[in-house]
Amino acid sequence: MATQTKTKSNSNSTTSHGPEGLVERAVEVSRGAGHSYLDAAQWVGDQIAEFQKSIGEASQVELVSSAARTQAEVTRDLVDAYVSAGRKMIG
Repeated sequence: MATQTKTKSNSNSTTSHGPEGLVERAVEVSRGAGHSYLDAAQWVGDQIAEFQKSIGEASQVELVSSAARTQAEVTRDLVDAYVSAGRKMIG
């Protein structure tokens, strides 16, 4: 049994590659989670902008329509800037 424990210990150290391997893997997982978050933020921002745009198109008042379209554009621009900056930071 002592031999089995030693074998398990050796196999664990070769798969994890020591502390550096664990840190490297944690960074990769965190980077992937960050990209997933930014993808979700982009999708939500696009949905909000589309909703704002549809409200503007449904309005019978030109001032309201224009304001809603402008708000949709601003929302898209802000989300794009946020996501772009986040992707640059993540790498």
